[in-house]
Amino acid sequence: NESDSTWRKGHAGDGRYLIQLGNHWLDASQRMLQVDDGRTPIDRDLAPGEAMRLTLTVQAPGSPGRYILELDMVQEHVAWFGQRGSDTLGILVDVASEDHAAERSGTDANPREGLVPPSDEPAETGSPRMEMYCVPREDVIQLVQAAGGSVVDAQPSSAAGPAYLSYRYLISGGDGR
Repeated sequence: NESDSTWRKGHAGDGRYLIQLGNHWLDASQRMLQVDDGRTPIDRDLAPGEAMRLTLTVQAPGSPGRYILELDMVQEHVAWFGQRGSDTLGILVDVASEDHAAERSGTDANPREGLVPPSDEPAETGSPRMEMYCVPREDVIQLVQAAGGSVVDAQPSSAAGPAYLSYRYLISGGDGR
């Protein structure tokens, strides 16, 4: 809870004001495909600065392709947090057909396969251009370890856009912080 307010557990009986983690499915172009797939409630009041671990069960889209699993908090009968300006978390997901999954099982699949490389075309005259330079995940882990920390978790992230394989890292300092 990064807000200044305590998130109240809410009324479980009728669901009013219950705060839950939920998800939506977007296509690779970030167009909404399915609103409100899964939900799981917080199990206690959550004060500002506190965190809790939640388990969310989702149903992947039925057709093979690249999708974005968007995670967001919702307060029932009020709004999704993302609609009120909070950040959501987008996770890039590749859904494979059963035949394709069987082919890839047991192989060293390239997680970057099929990703669109950045364009080498010059930007239009007068328009700003932002260049991205990617650092391989293994290099990030080595840099953190060299600084005395450890990578607790690395989750795929869509923050850099659907054309890039990107990660959000949870890092612990050498002293346990």
